[in-house]
Amino acid sequence: MDYYKLTEKRSMTPAKFLKILDRHGTVVSIERAEKILELVYKLSNLSMKETLMQIPDRHIKSNKKIFKRQTRKIKNENS
Repeated sequence: MDYYKLTEKRSMTPAKFLKILDRHGTVVSIERAEKILELVYKLSNLSMKETLMQIPDRHIKSNKKIFKRQTRKIKNENS
């Protein structure tokens, strides 16, 4: 996975995350919301790494199986 480097775009702020939790009836402190948000980002990165590892790399020729056609040699009647 050296060819793919995860770059995080953190558009969710802890204050915004806190508002979302409040709307759903979960009351937490801002420090706790920061820790939860950090965990969510780490889990999403882990999920992306696992998903990318399962995708077959179709651009590498060494992974392709090459089937050669087998032909029978016809015996020459003159020999």
